[in-house]
Amino acid sequence: MLFVRLLMFLLLPVRLPFVLLGRLFKSGAAAERSAQALAGPPAVGAVRKLNRAMDLVDVRTGVFFKIFTCPASDEPPIGPNDVDMAVVMAERAQKFYKHSANLFPPDDIFYEEVEAHYIDEVTRIDNEGGEDQFVGTLDQARRLTNDNTRTLYCELAPLALGFVLILHAALLLFDPFHLLLRETAIWSLRGAQLFATEALFLVVALGLAAFFTSLVYWFSYSHIQRANALSLNVFITTEFARLNNVFRVAQREAMQAETQLADTQKDELRRLASSWTLTYHWIGVRQFLEEMFTRNVMFQIRRNTTLYRVLGIVICAAMLAVIGTAAAFLSGSPNAHTPALIVWLHLSAITFGFVVIVYGLIIRKPFSIVASAQMKDQWYRFNTLSVGDAISEQVTRDKVQIVINRDRARAAGV
Repeated sequence: MLFVRLLMFLLLPVRLPFVLLGRLFKSGAAAERSAQALAGPPAVGAVRKLNRAMDLVDVRTGVFFKIFTCPASDEPPIGPNDVDMAVVMAERAQKFYKHSANLFPPDDIFYEEVEAHYIDEVTRIDNEGGEDQFVGTLDQARRLTNDNTRTLYCELAPLALGFVLILHAALLLFDPFHLLLRETAIWSLRGAQLFATEALFLVVALGLAAFFTSLVYWFSYSHIQRANALSLNVFITTEFARLNNVFRVAQREAMQAETQLADTQKDELRRLASSWTLTYHWIGVRQFLEEMFTRNVMFQIRRNTTLYRVLGIVICAAMLAVIGTAAAFLSGSPNAHTPALIVWLHLSAITFGFVVIVYGLIIRKPFSIVASAQMKDQWYRFNTLSVGDAISEQVTRDKVQIVINRDRARAAGV
C-alpha cells in the first residue's frame, strides 16, 4: 500500500492537469446533485444506496477544495428518571472494564494509527459494534482537511509554478516579441537592455505564480478551511457539553440513590446505585477517549501538513527537472534564441524564488487556520469532570454513613 502511494506521488506532476479537470467536473456534478435534491425525492422504484461513513458529514466539492458541515451530535440527553438508560450504560462500562487491549498490534507505520484503532474498538461498545459518530466524524474531517492541504501544496502550487516555467521557457527560447537580441555584446547598451528584459520576464513569471497561489490561499483555501474548522469546533463543543451533562446527572443520582427507595427495596437500591455509578464512570472514560482521539486527529493534520509541504517542494523540483530538460532539448533547434544554460539558470531562479516566497512565507502555516478555530478553552474537558473528586466524595460519604449507622446500632444495643 505504501509503495502504491509513493508511486502515485511520483506520478503527480503528470497527473496534475487531469486531477484539476476532474475537480472541475466533480464540482459541476455536485451542483447538479444539489439541484436534484432541492427538486425532491427520486421517483417511485428508484434505488438509493447510502454509505454511513460518507453520511457522517455533509460534503460539497468546490472548484479546488472540499467544504464540509459536521452533523449534530447524537449523544442522547439523560434525566434522573432514565433508569433504563443508566442500566444500559452500566452494562457498557462493564464491557469496557472487561475489554482486553491487544498488546501486540499489527505492524502499522505510525503509532497514531494504532492508538486510533484502539479508541475505535472501545467506542464501538457504545454503538452495538457500529462505528461511533464522534470517531467517524472526526476521522472524515481529518481526511477532508488533509485533502484540501494536499491539493494546495502538492497540486495547485506546483501547477502554478509549472505553468510559468513553461511560459518563461517559451519566451526565452522562441522570443515571440523579438526583444532578445543575442548578437549584441553583453557590455553594450543593448546587452544591458537584454539583461533587463530577461530579468523582467523572470520577475513577472515569479510574480504571476506567487500571485495565483496567494489568491487561491487567501480567498479560497483559508476561508474554506476556517469554515470547516468552525463546523468541527461546534460539533466537538456540543458533544463534550452533552457528555458533561450526563456525567453530572449520573453523579448526582449515584450520590442520592438511597433516598429514592424504601429501606426494604435493597435489591432495587443496589441495582440503582451501581447503575448510576457505572454510568458516570463510563461517561468519564468516553470523555477521556474522545479527547485523546481529538488530540490524535489534530496531530495527524499537523504532521501531514509538514509532509505535504516537503512533498510539494519535491514536486516543484521535479517540475523544474522535467521542464528544464525539455527546454534544454528545444534550445538546440535552429529557431531557439537562448542557450540551454541561460534557460536553466532562469528556470532554477524562478523555482527557488517560488519555493522561498510561497512555501516559506505565504502558505507557511495552514494548520494554524484549523487550530485557531478550535475554542478548546471553552470545551468541557476530562479534567473539568473531576472524576477523582466524584469517586472520593461518593466513597467517603458512603463510608461515613456506614460508621454513623453502626454507632447508632451499637448505642441501641443491636
